[in-house]
Amino acid sequence: MPARRRDWSPLNLVVSPTGSAASVTVWMNAIDEKLRQSLSAPVFQTWNPVTEPRPEAVEADVAFERPIVDPAAVRAMGKLARCQGRGSLWLVGSYVRCSMPLLENGVTSAIEVAKRLGVDVSDIEYVESRQAKPQPAGGRLVWWAVAAALAVAAVLAAASR
Repeated sequence: MPARRRDWSPLNLVVSPTGSAASVTVWMNAIDEKLRQSLSAPVFQTWNPVTEPRPEAVEADVAFERPIVDPAAVRAMGKLARCQGRGSLWLVGSYVRCSMPLLENGVTSAIEVAKRLGVDVSDIEYVESRQAKPQPAGGRLVWWAVAAALAVAAVLAAASR
């Protein structure tokens, strides 16, 4: 995060001086009302840090790779969609949906399968209101910006390979 707190933003994208790497840091307290109410200290989630954080400031350090959604992946997802349910086999996960491969899409794919199996998911499914409502600070726009920043970071990472 920037040294001056007034420069903090809910979403921060940092590109290395050479342009060969990029990191994204989300200020979780700024985008999640429950965290804002329950935490006294700022909490950040960073992908692909350009500068490593101080070890004592890290709660968890997890390495993983995200799938790259390219034309071949889109074709494979289409084939997978046509196979869903054959032989009573259903697959769920972020790789099943033709979208940004995030955990939220894994949950969405599970909800879609549950609905196709006749499960009432009305208590957990997000249904957007038909009436426009003002969005809270850090609402949907921030999540769209997170997805866009992750896409930029993925492009930069792929270009540096």
